Amino acid sequence: MQVNLVANGEWDHPPGKEDLDRATRRILAASFPGVVDCFQESLVAAEYALKPVYPTLNCAQPPANVTQVRRAPAKEICSPAVYERLLELNALDYELLDRARAEVMRRFERVLDRESRLRELRRAIAKAG
Repeated sequence: MQVNLVANGEWDHPPGKEDLDRATRRILAASFPGVVDCFQESLVAAEYALKPVYPTLNCAQPPANVTQVRRAPAKEICSPAVYERLLELNALDYELLDRARAEVMRRFERVLDRESRLRELRRAIAKAG
């Protein structure tokens, strides 16, 4: 679904390699790609890149739309065959996630003083939250 949504703006057909490549190009071209599990690095990289154009940009916002509910992983509640099928059906989405994560981290690595900026962002978010 994610590959189709990013590549085509829809999710009504099984995605293919072309869709994955289109979705990847869109993520690489985005000003502010974000990935949930490295979202703070996404924020630091975006703020660093966009500050010259938007000097008052402040990405230190507390998380929103976050749930603390722990759900059992699919592997625990599905039969092995169903779980394997889920992995197959979502393989392109997992690949897109890996590509997006790599792009976020590539951008983060280019930020001067990235670790101190990340610490400051975390402090500002904690203070705001």
